[in-house]
Amino acid sequence: MHIDAGHMGQNIYLQATALGLGTVAVGAFRDEEVKKVIDVEGDPLYIFPLGRPAE
Repeated sequence: MHIDAGHMGQNIYLQATALGLGTVAVGAFRDEEVKKVIDVEGDPLYIFPLGRPAE
């Protein structure tokens, strides 16, 4: 599962770059708070914020 999550993360980076966006993998966060915000039962492994890179 962790290997698959890594592959998905790589695809997020590639697609973000193709769209001219920036992203970063966040692996250290408060699991329970994230689960409440995104309303899921499982444990999140990664968070990938997306946005426009600073000029």
